[in-house]
Amino acid sequence: MPKENDDAHDAMSDLAIQMRGIFIHHFALIEDLFHVVITKYFCSDKTKQFELSHRVMATKMISFENKQAILGFIFTKAPKDFKDKYPDVMKRIANLQILRNTFAHWTINHGSEILDNYDGKTVEFIEFKTERQEAKMHRIKIDFPNFYQAVEDIKYVGVILLEWDKILDGDTH
Repeated sequence: MPKENDDAHDAMSDLAIQMRGIFIHHFALIEDLFHVVITKYFCSDKTKQFELSHRVMATKMISFENKQAILGFIFTKAPKDFKDKYPDVMKRIANLQILRNTFAHWTINHGSEILDNYDGKTVEFIEFKTERQEAKMHRIKIDFPNFYQAVEDIKYVGVILLEWDKILDGDTH
């Protein structure tokens, strides 16, 4: 491999590590807010909220997809003005989940065609899957503008969850 490709390989790896770390860190904070909203919706007692959050929600017993479905149900019960203000919140969460899985589980594409054309701001992630006995490669390219937009979307979802948390604090069920 030429020296330029070694440099591109290292730079791309560093960028991917930074993107992964930032995104997954922010996403973990959002998942914690899921726990807060879900537990407050179903429990008014603070001790039971804590137990539900830490003994059930924060374990592998409930997948992120299941938490997402529960949150979707809870949002159907939100006041109309809240739902009107944030009509696409569940779609945003679903899109962020796809990106989160990409960062957490996919491999960086260090193929020579990628390294030869590395621009210093784009990382391509790949996943190999077997579908109907045929191996297929899926690719997602993530550049700075899309990455930072995704991080902003996480923050936006966090603001929505915090607003819903305040509504629940005022709601006695």
